[in-house]
Amino acid sequence: MSLTHKLYPLEKARAIAEGEEFVEPPKETVPVAHALWRIAASRVEAERDVPEKPLAAMDGYAIRSSDLAKGIKIRVVGRSSPEGGMPAIGEGEAVEVSTGAPMPEGADAVVRREASKVVGGFLETVDRVWPGKDVFPPGEFVSKGDVLAERGDVLTPYRVSLLLQAGVDYVEVYRVRATIVIASDVSRPETPFRASAKGRDNVSPLIAGLMPWAEVRVVGPVPGGREGLEETLDLAARTSDIIVTIGRASVGPEDSVKEVVLKRGELLIPGFAVSVLKRGGLGRLNGKMVSILPAQCVSAATAAHEVLLRPMKGLTGKSLVREGLYMLSEDVEVKKRMDTIYLVKIEGGEAKPLEWGIGLCRELAKADGYAFLSRGYHKRGERVKVVMLAGKGL
Repeated sequence: MSLTHKLYPLEKARAIAEGEEFVEPPKETVPVAHALWRIAASRVEAERDVPEKPLAAMDGYAIRSSDLAKGIKIRVVGRSSPEGGMPAIGEGEAVEVSTGAPMPEGADAVVRREASKVVGGFLETVDRVWPGKDVFPPGEFVSKGDVLAERGDVLTPYRVSLLLQAGVDYVEVYRVRATIVIASDVSRPETPFRASAKGRDNVSPLIAGLMPWAEVRVVGPVPGGREGLEETLDLAARTSDIIVTIGRASVGPEDSVKEVVLKRGELLIPGFAVSVLKRGGLGRLNGKMVSILPAQCVSAATAAHEVLLRPMKGLTGKSLVREGLYMLSEDVEVKKRMDTIYLVKIEGGEAKPLEWGIGLCRELAKADGYAFLSRGYHKRGERVKVVMLAGKGL
C-alpha cells in the first residue's frame, strides 16, 4: 500500500503531531498594546511587584487601625492624590482616599466611605477595621518573578491586560506567515451564491479564523492540475511558515496533495484511522509545516485541530489544542466501520453528541468540541476526552 493511502491510529498520529519539529518563525518585538492575538516567542516574567506600594482597595479613609481599637478620636487631615505625596499620618489622623490611591505612610487600613461620615472634621464609622482591611498590599496583582506568558502562549485580551498591568512595555512575538492553498475545484468564498456553480469554498475562511495569530494569505483554487499544485506549494514553502491545503486529500485520481508533499518533502501523517479525520494529514516542505485538510467543513475543522493547532508545539513551543474530560449526556452506539469523531455540545457539564456528518456545518456551528468514540456501545456517564473547538471561547 502506498504511504499516501495509509491510515494511522489516532494516538499514533497525535504523538507524531506533537513530536515533530518545524522551522521556527521569525521573531519581532512589539508594544504590548499591539501584541493582541500574537504568539509569545519567549517567556515573560514580571520585573517588579504590582503594586510596588500599598494602595487603597476602596473609597474611604486611610487610618491606623490601632487608633480605632484604642477608641482614639480620628481627625481627617487631607486627601490622598493618585501621585501620592501625602505625608505620613500620625496618631488620630485619617486621609481621604479613592480606590487605587497610594496609602499614606503609617496607615494600614481603609474605613469604607459608605460605612462612615465626617462630623466637625472627625471621622465616625460603624465599620469593623483590622490591619490590611481594604488595602492592596505590594505584589497583590503581580509579584516580581511571576511568569506572565510562556513561549508559545497566545496573547489573548486577558493576557495582554495582565502584561500591561504588570508594567511590561514590549514583548517578543512570532511573526507567523501562513498560506492557505485551495486545492479543490470550487468558487472563491466571495462569489455570489447563485453564481457558484462549482460550489463555494466555505472552508478557507473557517481555517483563517482559527489563526488570528498569523498573517494569512489565501491562494487558489489552484489551476494547472498537479503541476500547478507543485508550483504553488513550492512558492508557499519559500514564503510562509505554515502551509495549509484544502481539498484533493483523498484517494481519487485528482487527489494529489499528499503525493506532491511526499515527492517534494515529507509526509508525516498520511491519514487517520478515524472518521471524520480520515483524510487529514501532516507534512513538511523545506522544514515548514504542511497541514493537509479535507474540503468538508466538519472534517476540515476537526482535522485542523489535529494537524495544524496540535503540531504548533513543534513550531512555537506549545500546542494550541485545549482538552477536557466530560461525561456523555446520553447513550451512543457507533455502528460505523471505524472509530469516529463526534461533535459535542457541553451542557450542564456533560458532552451531548450532535448529529454526525462530514459536511454538517450547522452542527459545527452548535458544537463546543469533539470527542473520539470507538466502535461499539457507549453509556451515558462514560467519561470522554473532548477537544475544545478553537474560537468558541478564550
